[in-house]
Amino acid sequence: MWHALYNMLLAPVWVGLTLARPLLGKEFRERTGCVNESVARNVRWIHCASVGELSAISGLVHEIRNNEPDSQVVISTVTLTGKRRSAELFPGLETFIAPIDFPLFVLNALDRIAPAVLFVVETELWPNLISLAHRRGVAVVILNGRLSGRSVRRYLLLKTFFSRILRCVDWLFVQTDSDRSAFQELGVPVDRITVTGTMKSDLSFDPEERGALLDAFAIPPTARVLVAGSVRSDEEDEVLKALAAVAVEIPSAYFVIAPRHLERAQYIARRAEEMGMKIRFRSDDCDYAGENLLILDTLGELMRLYGAAQVSFVGGSLRPYGGHNVLEPAMWGVPVLFGKFTSNCAEEAGELVSLGGGLRVGGWKDLAAGVILLLRDEKLRSEMGRNALEVVRIRSGVSARIYETLRLKGYLGNRNDER
Repeated sequence: MWHALYNMLLAPVWVGLTLARPLLGKEFRERTGCVNESVARNVRWIHCASVGELSAISGLVHEIRNNEPDSQVVISTVTLTGKRRSAELFPGLETFIAPIDFPLFVLNALDRIAPAVLFVVETELWPNLISLAHRRGVAVVILNGRLSGRSVRRYLLLKTFFSRILRCVDWLFVQTDSDRSAFQELGVPVDRITVTGTMKSDLSFDPEERGALLDAFAIPPTARVLVAGSVRSDEEDEVLKALAAVAVEIPSAYFVIAPRHLERAQYIARRAEEMGMKIRFRSDDCDYAGENLLILDTLGELMRLYGAAQVSFVGGSLRPYGGHNVLEPAMWGVPVLFGKFTSNCAEEAGELVSLGGGLRVGGWKDLAAGVILLLRDEKLRSEMGRNALEVVRIRSGVSARIYETLRLKGYLGNRNDER
């Protein structure tokens, strides 16, 4: 009953798409499942929601391409921006906008792609995509799975419906023990769940690239740089107060704020100017002009920009959002500061603190004090950066372990089945 109701609710989307067809062009075709046909017998379809999920799959893509040269990897995203970013991250791979989760569109895509395996990244529990793939005999695997407390409560309201969907999933690789418990609560047997940590731990960067990154983002080479990433709307004023306090103590400090939602960029600019800062927008694509605050109002560049930092702050943690990925700056060997709300990355944040690679702050005064300390003390900053990188090293290899598990279970590896 719930599945039929779900499909009925999606019907108006089809009507809207049809009306908008002249404006959407190729995007219309892809959203209705009219994607390019696969050319290989062993097709691995990876479905991601956004840029964040795309960054997590690079290790697995590498494993598949290294171990299965005759297979084909195709990647779907929800948005056009995601599709463009995927093409940048994975040149040469087929990338398309995922079909709307309506039976006709999903079946159309399955017919054309004919995947042997469907990977669903994090919490993209699309009922028709998962159930119809399962009926076709496609192995369905959840990667980097995670469920926040709020998500669990929402899914539990429709537990019968989502339990049926999750029965169509062959294997779940989840980030933490709490994620495993959450999926068990939704009815997934424990023997189909493996706790791996986050796949984003497998990303690595060369710290020697910092000079090139400063040049690419038009940041002065002599500046002492703090990057504040994924800052939420009700954290903005606190972060700006901290930056203003740092600027008084360290005139050579240079700040970057990456708002979690790009539409907040103008508000941040106004408030920063009220506090006496000079700002520049990344989207202006202009050279350094004496500013001390760069507002990152573009998509897909934050992880790279952390490499230009000497100190970092990860948002979503000063308020009860659960925190964002604290390992992204750590991968560059950059000390990481974050607030007390880190339920989404509790293990990683805990390890950064315990191993001396991260510092938990309670508010803007703590944040300012921590940044001032680290920007002034090069020895401490270097030590914390090494410790942060060690946390990443300890947690790395997730993608390789996932690939090996799936190979041993027969879901991956070169198969001789005909299309």
